[in-house]
Amino acid sequence: MADADELCFGLVICGYTIGIPFCNCCSSIARFDGVHLIQPVTKNLFLRSLIFILNIFLTPILLAIHSFRIYVYPCFAVGIGKLVCGLVFMCDFISCCFIHTDSIFPPDNTSLGDDILQRYQGKKIEWIRIQHLEYTDKDRKKGAVNRLFDGISPDDIAQGGLGDCWILAAIATLSDRPYIIQNCFKTKTFSKTGKYNMRLFDERKRKFVNITVDDYVPCLNGEPIFIKLTSNEAWPLLLEKAFAKLYGSYSKIEGGHPVDAMRAITGYEAKSFYSERNKFDDNLFKELQKFQICDCLMAAGSKGKDETLAQGRDAGTKKSTIVPGHAYSILDIKTPMLTTNNVRLLKLRNPWGTFTWDGDWSKNSSLWLTHPLVALNIGRKDDKSDDGVFYMSYEDFVKHFDTIDVIFPNTNMDSMTITITEKFGYCGPFIGCVAGCMKFWCLCRGIFRLWCMETSQSQKEKIEQKESGDCMC
Repeated sequence: MADADELCFGLVICGYTIGIPFCNCCSSIARFDGVHLIQPVTKNLFLRSLIFILNIFLTPILLAIHSFRIYVYPCFAVGIGKLVCGLVFMCDFISCCFIHTDSIFPPDNTSLGDDILQRYQGKKIEWIRIQHLEYTDKDRKKGAVNRLFDGISPDDIAQGGLGDCWILAAIATLSDRPYIIQNCFKTKTFSKTGKYNMRLFDERKRKFVNITVDDYVPCLNGEPIFIKLTSNEAWPLLLEKAFAKLYGSYSKIEGGHPVDAMRAITGYEAKSFYSERNKFDDNLFKELQKFQICDCLMAAGSKGKDETLAQGRDAGTKKSTIVPGHAYSILDIKTPMLTTNNVRLLKLRNPWGTFTWDGDWSKNSSLWLTHPLVALNIGRKDDKSDDGVFYMSYEDFVKHFDTIDVIFPNTNMDSMTITITEKFGYCGPFIGCVAGCMKFWCLCRGIFRLWCMETSQSQKEKIEQKESGDCMC
């Protein structure tokens, strides 16, 4: 005869399969977390086996739901939206009525803040729509900004005249995972109306909040004052503006910690190390390696105080050194094996896109010539371009940096999103849907994420377990 737990669980499963919410009495048996597999909590072997069998039957249903939610529905929503927008903007007289202007965060001096107004006193600041701006690429070629996304990468980020390196370093770090940036945008393509719906995690409310912005950005002499345009993509300017609206003004996002920006973008769990509390020694380097193996995202803060806003970037700061009080992205950690030398390297990026390290293992360092196997082992290319990316040894790193921030990413369905190829116009949503569904079903990415999912909290707890030797991520 079945015991009370088994009977209760059986009733709940019947309700779950037909859509009736389960009661709290089964919280000691299983955990039902949205449209996901049932997670066993009980230690009863019979019930765990029953849950496993049930999950097998639920798998195709859940995969179909997620496939529709992630790819099919956005495809139709974006496709219909583009068609309607295209018809409306065929007539200039009608289209002018649909241009969005944010009344809560208006394109005027109130959105800039007092500190910025004082800094730019006497200069004429204009608010220009993003689609009317031009970008200049690395080859000094100009072009129109006509895409929301066109291949997200850290190279899209270059800091301007705002002290928000903590945000830009976080964005540059996270842009190595394009889906994280894309998930911030509920609007999936470039909007002719200038209206963009986004979401950020509000630490004060402990939840994601919806943020709507227009596409007006503050400019001086026809160019954006703050984040620089380096490609035809609008997302960096819009994400910076969303932060400014979340905090109240552009002035209020000057100065901060990369971990706060990474949490605002992702909502993931985080951990910070400070040199005054955590000794930056060999054990920390091993921890950083563990974080990297587990696919964590990292950023670092340099020692000192950043005076570049008041004095300018060239005042008191050599172009080939570490900027004091500045945030950097940690892109990679390398321990070359093809050499007898104990070399420990970190690959970092300055969000300015310039001002890089000039010491050992920098781009112009002679150590690359005397230790060619190191360059071969880490796959380094002989690139002399000034893009803000550089290597430095761990020994030099601890001399110049006093803060390290780590983010623990989710590995569930949230890491999957539709990628709409905007250059294909009206066919872009359909192509993105087909490509996404092919990867989801044919490459088994969907079933992998469904069965091997791990939340940010569980990732953090797993890595921090002192009993475990190596991370099994």
